[in-house]
Amino acid sequence: MAEGDLAVSEVLYWQCGWIDEYLNAADAGDATRMESAEAQLSTFPTLNAITTYAPEFAEMHQDIVVPILDGDLDSGRRWLDKSCQNYTNR
Repeated sequence: MAEGDLAVSEVLYWQCGWIDEYLNAADAGDATRMESAEAQLSTFPTLNAITTYAPEFAEMHQDIVVPILDGDLDSGRRWLDKSCQNYTNR
């Protein structure tokens, strides 16, 4: 295991959780929860584990999250199903 692997893994778990929360809130029509999840997701690129150990994930995050926030919820669901099964029980 390389230095920072655990920290990056934890942050990826965090990202999966907040994307899942955003999608669940959108499905429920809960704008308050959507805003809260969006606020959390916006911090991902600046989290210490990302800036220190995996800055390339900040760019990938934008490619994943921006379409979801722009209303492409299906792309978010597909990404979660492919990338976050271990985290979200999808």
